[in-house]
Amino acid sequence: MSAQAPKQLLTEISNKDAKLKNVECNEKNSLPTADAIKQEKTEAELKERIGSFDKGNMKAVETQEKVAMPSADDIAGEKREQNLKNSLGSFNKGQLRHTETQEKNPLPDDSAIKAEKRESDFRSSIEGFPKNDLKEGKMVEKNTLPTKEVIDQEKSAK
Repeated sequence: MSAQAPKQLLTEISNKDAKLKNVECNEKNSLPTADAIKQEKTEAELKERIGSFDKGNMKAVETQEKVAMPSADDIAGEKREQNLKNSLGSFNKGQLRHTETQEKNPLPDDSAIKAEKRESDFRSSIEGFPKNDLKEGKMVEKNTLPTKEVIDQEKSAK
C-alpha cells in the first residue's frame, strides 16, 4: 500500500473554491460509573483480606471419612446378579431343542355366538326404528296440591 493520497483528491483539497468545512475533533473519554468504582473497591478489599489472612488462627482438624458398608443382603443381591450375567454369557445354545409353534384360534361357543347375535339384532332394531311413525305428544304438567286431610295426616304423623 502506498502512503500517498490519490492525485484527484489532492487537487480537490488544494482548490480554494472547494466547499470544505472546518471540523473540530472532540475527544470523548467515558468515565466509569459510581457502581463500577464501588465494585472495583470491594473486589480489591476482598483480595487484600484474602492475601493477608493469618493461617495461624485456624484450628487443626482431622478429616473423618464415613463409609457405609453394604449389608449382607446387598452383597448377596450383587452376587446373584453377577452369577446371572456370567451364566447368560456362557450359555450353550447347543442344548436347546427345536420346537414348532402351534397357533390356536379358539372359536367362540354357541352361547357366545347367540348372545352376540341378540345384541347385534337389538342394535339394528334401534338404529332402524322408523321415526316418522311417531306421533307428536303434548306435555301437560299437573301439580296437584294436597288436600286438607292429607296435610292433617302428615302433621299427625310427625
